[in-house]
Amino acid sequence: MKKMQKGFTLIELMVVVVIIGILAAVAVPKMFGMSAKAKVSEAPQTLAMYERLQSVYFAETSGTGSNAEIGVNQVDLDESKFFTYTDGFAASTAATSLTATVIGTAGECDNTQFWQKTFSTAGVPDNVPPTIAACKAYTPNFE
Repeated sequence: MKKMQKGFTLIELMVVVVIIGILAAVAVPKMFGMSAKAKVSEAPQTLAMYERLQSVYFAETSGTGSNAEIGVNQVDLDESKFFTYTDGFAASTAATSLTATVIGTAGECDNTQFWQKTFSTAGVPDNVPPTIAACKAYTPNFE
């Protein structure tokens, strides 16, 4: 009498390994792209907050203010792992800006790329997106 054999054949196991390999080859590059996109998404959100605070300050005083005057917490900006934030406020000018420059690299974006929000005493904010198309792709709604 023959014994019943249980288990998988070598071919069945190899097919499963190949399928897992194909899935991993497709998923891993997408995961790294999402990671860079998540890192870069910090700048537009911070600059939008700056714009809102500057708008409130402008409505109250008819002028622009420095980060400290409008209520931006400089400590939070300094603790960013991915961006350096520069306050472009000068008391003698009618406009101010906040610039977010990439620290090191974030995917295809290098440290020459920046996002900028400028606010003038006319009360009109202006966005300056990065110049490299790969960086723009991370924040398509910033322009």
